[in-house]
Amino acid sequence: RHFLISQEVDLPEDAFYIKVPDVLAAVQNIAKHFRKTWKGEVIAITGSNGKTTVKEWLNEMLFDFTHLFRSPRSYNSQIGVPLSILTPDTEYHHYFIEAGISMPNEMGTLQDIIAPDWGIWTNLGLAHVEHFEDKKALGREKAILFKDCSLVIHPQDSLIEDSLQSAGFEGKHVTWGTELGATLRVINSERSNDQRHLIVSWGNDEYDIWLQQTDRASEQNALCGILAAICCGMPIQQAIKKAERVQHIGMRMERVRAEDGTIIINDVYSADVKSFELALEELKYNSKGQGSHVILSDFPHSENIGHEFYSDVFSLMQKYQIESWWGVGPELQKYGPSSAIPNVTFDSVDSLIKYINKTKLESKYILIKGARKFALEKIVQVLQVQHHRTVLEIRLDQLVHNLNQFKQKLKPSTKLMVMVKAFGYGAGAQDLAKTLEYEHVDYLGVAYIDEGVALRKDATRLPIMVMNAPANQFSLCSKYELEPVIHHRSQLEELKRLDTAIAVHVELNTGMNRLGFGKEDLRGLISQIEGLPENVNVKSIFSHLVASDKKEHDEFTRQQLSDFAEMSKEIKEVAPEALLHISNTGGINRWPEAELEMVRLGIGIYGVDSSENIEPVATLKSSISQINHVKPGESVGYNRNYIAEANKTIATISIGYADGYNRLLGNGNGHVLVNGLLAPVVGDVCMDMTMIDVTDIPCNVGNEVVLFGSNPRVQDLAKAMNTISYEVLSGISQRVKRVYIHE
Repeated sequence: RHFLISQEVDLPEDAFYIKVPDVLAAVQNIAKHFRKTWKGEVIAITGSNGKTTVKEWLNEMLFDFTHLFRSPRSYNSQIGVPLSILTPDTEYHHYFIEAGISMPNEMGTLQDIIAPDWGIWTNLGLAHVEHFEDKKALGREKAILFKDCSLVIHPQDSLIEDSLQSAGFEGKHVTWGTELGATLRVINSERSNDQRHLIVSWGNDEYDIWLQQTDRASEQNALCGILAAICCGMPIQQAIKKAERVQHIGMRMERVRAEDGTIIINDVYSADVKSFELALEELKYNSKGQGSHVILSDFPHSENIGHEFYSDVFSLMQKYQIESWWGVGPELQKYGPSSAIPNVTFDSVDSLIKYINKTKLESKYILIKGARKFALEKIVQVLQVQHHRTVLEIRLDQLVHNLNQFKQKLKPSTKLMVMVKAFGYGAGAQDLAKTLEYEHVDYLGVAYIDEGVALRKDATRLPIMVMNAPANQFSLCSKYELEPVIHHRSQLEELKRLDTAIAVHVELNTGMNRLGFGKEDLRGLISQIEGLPENVNVKSIFSHLVASDKKEHDEFTRQQLSDFAEMSKEIKEVAPEALLHISNTGGINRWPEAELEMVRLGIGIYGVDSSENIEPVATLKSSISQINHVKPGESVGYNRNYIAEANKTIATISIGYADGYNRLLGNGNGHVLVNGLLAPVVGDVCMDMTMIDVTDIPCNVGNEVVLFGSNPRVQDLAKAMNTISYEVLSGISQRVKRVYIHE
């Protein structure tokens, strides 16, 4: 009910608002003022990657050592940082605030807001370097965050040190690395079975560190976390023990489908009241008033733990209309009876799993939230319907990022339709629709009625245009408030016989020669539209650009736009309220004159496009099932299409052409990412398995394998298959589990 606005908008009479010249600047100034009220130490964290992970590791390591606050998730942008600053509702001893930049001249603003006492710089990589003159310029921009700090924790890196000097930093360098002079020096690092063993020196003493993670990135995060814990006052031996106990932390909220279509929101990487409320908000939005249930563990101990603390937790669940909850841990067993919401509590996750196996949970939406030591992820594994080790990860933050990149190219008044046909280009239309609805897109587009009905049954309220709807199913469209496309006279005749309300879209053929009315049909079309009954509402008139992203066909595109303008002008005389749209992803990028009143965004929102600043949304992952050592002359796979010329190490991964990994990618045409290195596919792709050459790549059974994502890209697979990215994405089998991730 409280708003900052920069232009006049219609608000309820009881709403309170402040009009300011610049809303973002106002929020930043408010946060800057609020920051000045803090009495504890403020620690800023930045870096090309790892900053969110380090922040969450520190929360795990320090939660029972100091009363700390850390910025939520990846809230590190020009708006994310002020929102982080405005979040705390009590005093803390330490505040860990994450800061990230993507463009020049951004860090000065964040430094002014955060005003850190000391800082953590995880690393300096190449992320966003394309917006800077070079890596040095990127480093100088990041260093501005720490110019007034008393100390900065960072890896041994001469470029980081030079950057700090250029920013005027005069404090202490606290470093980790392998060279002499590092504050925490790594004498030896090696992988030992499923752990990484480090020998480090601190002053005159040496210490062993046994990490649960084996990768180098986790090693860097652990060393950074240990130094930060020490700077917070923790003895080094205790800091090492804490780091050793940290399990893998996924900084993400996952949404997966379980039995009977139940939606599981898996948010088990942290347990605190603020993140619990954020998760409850997500649950409420997804459930839209339908049955919702929470599975919760005890919260980590803090200064405020006790009956009053859990009363607040239970009140939160009442606020978000939770129907029932199950709890794990002695504290929930103790305080659970005081909750007004029906609940059952257990002493362990195993006891809860036994209960789940013999109890039918009626709720269609379940939030699983808790402390990592309770291993609530076991419950997700029990509940989810698909256990295939190959998964398609859909990163919703990237989807929203891409959406906003395209929105910036449009006038504020232009409506936006997002195409979610073909199972959302393979990403899952029903789950994507929830995010798109939340982001206020105006329309969804599907190919067939079945797709639209599925969206309606999943409580999607957005208008839905159906591209190919048979006339004999118009009554079904009316029932589910779907809006069919009209491309033939027979459909118009059927509309006259329909006695229920229906909205329709008229398609014109301007060169696609697929569906739609041509110029020769115009007189008859206008006459039939004039004769439509009042229950039929013509919502839009549209056509398809054939080659909007192909420069060599620009003259053809101009002719299409001219033909559409001429034809639609005549139809508008009998359907004056109809929206006009012809532009697609390529049109948004290259043809601003084609924007008209609405655009249809397709492949671009999924990050598969030549547009600047968009990110891949989908990542296809599998894992290594077995590793074989093949001698010279031995073959791999069906038909003996691969013969080893030397000793080779061949890994078998759990994906095949039945999953959508095409046979054309076999025999060296395709490559996958294993531990950061590309491995070629060898032999024929099988129905359920694929073999790769990992001779020069250290790996083990169970290691993750990336089929496409940032590297390799969907475009790379499409090129190897001599096809287009659409086919690669839409070809991913529905037996592959979709996991929806929200950072």
